[in-house]
Amino acid sequence: MSTLIVAAMPEELRGIRGRFGGRAGVVIECVGEGAVRASASARRAIEAVSPSRVLVVGVAGGLTTGLAVGDAVVARRVLDEAGEAPAPIVPSGLCATPVDALSHVRILRGPSEKARARDEFRVGDAATVDLETAAIGRVAGELSVPYAMLRVISDAADEALPLDFESFRDADGGVRRGAIVRHVTLRPWLVPRLLEMARRLRFASRTLANLLESTLENPLG
Repeated sequence: MSTLIVAAMPEELRGIRGRFGGRAGVVIECVGEGAVRASASARRAIEAVSPSRVLVVGVAGGLTTGLAVGDAVVARRVLDEAGEAPAPIVPSGLCATPVDALSHVRILRGPSEKARARDEFRVGDAATVDLETAAIGRVAGELSVPYAMLRVISDAADEALPLDFESFRDADGGVRRGAIVRHVTLRPWLVPRLLEMARRLRFASRTLANLLESTLENPLG
């Protein structure tokens, strides 16, 4: 059984590469941020690898109360502006909260934006938001490959991000990191909160690596 593990950002994969890089039957790919870039990259990877399953991993924002920073979640339903994506598989025996996974076109900065999205899309009592899962799920479905989503909460529903990251995205949806560095250089008071975000990313990657240990040993479902 071959497994393709994909994430949008290299930081999300750091702990996973350290644990599983070079393991037989496991391919790890960074597909890039945003639905457009992630969809194209995921398609190329699936067509090249012909995996028996795809695992979408990374961080997600909490859309509903009850999901705390550091909590592991697994998608039971995936949706975006186009509606329902192909149904994900929920790995058995996983210590993670089942959620509705919304892929939004925007990076939602704070509680008010998250609340509007929660109401607009009528998600369930446990829901998350990211940018790429639905796009990758649609590609996997089109290519008849089962997929699952495993993520870790990086910001809670009542928490605001330190920056309006949406304003730093390029035409394909990726975040222009050089522009962020220049912005923060002139606003050093933002550094502690950005360092906290980086710490959460490291924790999430380690958590995901631990979850994947059991998942990779078993078929999806």
